[in-house]
Amino acid sequence: MPAEIETPRLRLRPITFDDLPALAQLWADPEVIKFLPTGEPRSVKATQVELSYMVNHWQEHGFGTWAVRLKAESVFIGYCGIQYLHQEPGGVSAEALRHGTDVEVIAGLARPYWGQGIASEATEAALRYGFETVLLPRIVAAIHPANDTSRHILEKMGLKYDASINYYGDCPHFVIRQEEYEMEMTRSHLLQLIQSEREVLEAALAQVREDRMDEPGVCGAWSVKDVLAHIAAWEELMVRCLREIQDRAVPVLVPYGIPDDALDELNGQIREENREKPLDQVLEEFQRSYGESVRAVEATPEEELLAVGRVEELGNEPLWHMVAANTCWHYRDHGASLEAWQKGLGGDKAP
Repeated sequence: MPAEIETPRLRLRPITFDDLPALAQLWADPEVIKFLPTGEPRSVKATQVELSYMVNHWQEHGFGTWAVRLKAESVFIGYCGIQYLHQEPGGVSAEALRHGTDVEVIAGLARPYWGQGIASEATEAALRYGFETVLLPRIVAAIHPANDTSRHILEKMGLKYDASINYYGDCPHFVIRQEEYEMEMTRSHLLQLIQSEREVLEAALAQVREDRMDEPGVCGAWSVKDVLAHIAAWEELMVRCLREIQDRAVPVLVPYGIPDDALDELNGQIREENREKPLDQVLEEFQRSYGESVRAVEATPEEELLAVGRVEELGNEPLWHMVAANTCWHYRDHGASLEAWQKGLGGDKAP
């Protein structure tokens, strides 16, 4: 269910097709449009295309762009949100997305509402939702070079300029990572996130016919069966690591932050070890490892999950990042790959 959010002054609801007239009017204002990353005007048709992306984003990813209104009023005054960067005319090119994409935070307000701190309030709510509810690893932003107000808002929220990011060409880009965001995580909240993302993954899996489980193409040459065995294996590594930490032992392997070459080798090894297993066994292990993961998190004291520096390999990140990377973040990544494969858009590389 798409989320509605309230802040001290604002009500944010998922944007809908009914917002087309108001959004088109907003983007027809040259004073508003000139401060978007591209500074390019948008026709009603172009607005409709972008609005379709925003609406569909909620359906596909469970997060997206909100319509903004004041609690004291019922009118659309702008938008804000978090969504995956995508190709758009005059904006992000296909070439810029060749090596992957990011989630960006976006916002736009009608002129009568400028200078009142509304953009800051909405942006803060979007970032909080992205990190505390969706558990995104990082969020980026781009601004028009002349937009000093947005630069100030982003910097106040903790985003930092990053010259290595160039989705919008020469526009300044900013980024904030999960570990840099001051969020309040609890064990209960982490368990809720694990459960909710698992339910989404299971729903996507339920749409796959049994005779397609061995069909390659979900992630490169990987099949659905390969992906399920892969998820189960990493859950098992995570569970073992949590138990070793609880026993005050040095973990044999911390399943987080592994260099790419070593990660590719380990993923290949996991695939080979599971390749000849019957599908029923892979499915049983997939369910068993999930149950063990939940029980391991439940058994880990909350202070341990939140502790920074508990494991050397995590650096300045808390232990729950390792848990999320092998559960809810992992489920989301492969759930998206599974949905793309079902739509005939299979991934081009293995995990």
